[in-house]
Amino acid sequence: GVAALVREPFNLMPVLKAATLGILLTSALMVLSSLPATRGVVADLFSHPMLEPAALRTQQHLADTDGGIRGRSLIGVSIVSATVLNVALPFAALLAGMVRGLWRLLATLAILAAPLGVTVSYSRSAYLGLLLVVAGFVVMGLYGRRMLLGVLALGIVALAAVGPTDALLLSRLETRITAMVQNPLANEREHERLLAYVEPFQHVMHHPRFLLLGEGSVAQRFGTAHQSQKATHAVFAKAYYGFGLVAAVLFAALPILLLARIRRLRLRLQREEFARSGRPRSEPFTGALMVAALPFIPYFLFDHGAISAPASLMLLALLFALSAPRLQQPMGRRP
Repeated sequence: GVAALVREPFNLMPVLKAATLGILLTSALMVLSSLPATRGVVADLFSHPMLEPAALRTQQHLADTDGGIRGRSLIGVSIVSATVLNVALPFAALLAGMVRGLWRLLATLAILAAPLGVTVSYSRSAYLGLLLVVAGFVVMGLYGRRMLLGVLALGIVALAAVGPTDALLLSRLETRITAMVQNPLANEREHERLLAYVEPFQHVMHHPRFLLLGEGSVAQRFGTAHQSQKATHAVFAKAYYGFGLVAAVLFAALPILLLARIRRLRLRLQREEFARSGRPRSEPFTGALMVAALPFIPYFLFDHGAISAPASLMLLALLFALSAPRLQQPMGRRP
């Protein structure tokens, strides 16, 4: 698999370049589809069933809304697309630190574009993921950390100066954050996020077969009797009704297992280098992997996209694969 192919640092180039181009395309689509003035430019793109499986519903949504909406891309809805941007961002930074010329320019543009795409998702989980990525950039010393901090600061100032408008859904954020802070138990949408971790345990007491077996992935799409009117706005709850309690626990633990796997790889490579050269080894590759894994934490905690949208789960699988290789030399700039 991927682990067998990635034997040296520059075997990663196709992955890093694909991540960079993906950020640029996804960010552009999210911004263009979100703003009313530019939505018509990309509306036709979402009308092709080969590119957008829910083409009819998506096109109607784009056409029926006059003001700003949550941006989307060909990857999926806002939260899925924004999470993919957060995960891919460290790979663009890794590429920018390794090359010069056109690809460094594209990678730098990707670092600047990703926060814009995440912003128009208007998703608190995506925003929390971006904050974790920014903190990871600073702690791991990744390329572009000052640039990313500057973009984040300028973006916050600009949004505060502009305020709520028809083109921006800042009022949605204000409403949701107010409900979350003031009285989350009284708000149905906020309460659902808490119930997603309570109801499965209550349900399994009356339906013991759900300890090992759920209703399957197909039944989830039809509002079955078991999960109808249930809180499923989390990977844990969605996986429980689909695959059972044991599988739900394993699914929910995947981001933590991934971080532990990357940490073991990082420590092992550092020990090997220290034993060989007597110097601690710089590990931007494993640092980028660790930062890329962080956005999955709020994504799994507060959304069910990893179950209902396979694209994000495949990205998680890629990170598991990339955390296995034995790189034979430190990551750095091409000589």
